[in-house]
Amino acid sequence: MRELVLSGIICVGIIVSSLQAAERPLHIVDVIDTPTASSVEFGSYDFSVRFYDGGSLLARLFYGIIMDNLTLGLSFDAGGFVGTGNVSMRRPYLYVKFPLYSGKGLIPAICLGFDEQGRGAYDEDSEKYKFAPMGFYLAMTSMGVLPGLNLGGGINSDYSQKPETLKGFLNLDFTLGPEFMLLGEVNSIGHNAYVNAGFRYLLTSDISFEISLRDIGSGSETERILMGSYRSRF
Repeated sequence: MRELVLSGIICVGIIVSSLQAAERPLHIVDVIDTPTASSVEFGSYDFSVRFYDGGSLLARLFYGIIMDNLTLGLSFDAGGFVGTGNVSMRRPYLYVKFPLYSGKGLIPAICLGFDEQGRGAYDEDSEKYKFAPMGFYLAMTSMGVLPGLNLGGGINSDYSQKPETLKGFLNLDFTLGPEFMLLGEVNSIGHNAYVNAGFRYLLTSDISFEISLRDIGSGSETERILMGSYRSRF
């Protein structure tokens, strides 16, 4: 029920904002687990470090290349990074985002992408994450419902499952003044959907800190996540 309620609110918001939106710059590459239609600006990079379940650390580095038309990135994940146990390094994971349209008038911004980084706890035996990667996806982002409110959604194909599973996602970010931002999303719609929410503090225009919760209200343990990010130019 919680997924249906939040999904309905975001869907209505996307329709309304598409009817009202003017062209505005996007600024968030990912909300928590789900992508927006934004990309890293040409000549810029976005570096983030996320601490999550089991003292694990996930570092992600994105580059904006080819005149704002392509974002490339890599993820580096280390289990047990914080604590006294052994550190388990995992192979790097690829991230690609290709904007198709920047958004104008009735049409939201649109992009295609690929993200092979899974989310949540990592199972060493199966070599899989609790929550599957986005895989190939189509994302759309629309603005204009309220000042500072961005609404988005899309579909993705999880290549790690056989047969491949087509799923959906919805997300929002709401800026409260120049320093604070609320985040919310529903991921994996159509196949074990789960809800995430978070809070981001913008220390400067380049540095931010985030506290978020993953898999809220599902009956299983809700995961707490702490992240810091830095964006700059070459």
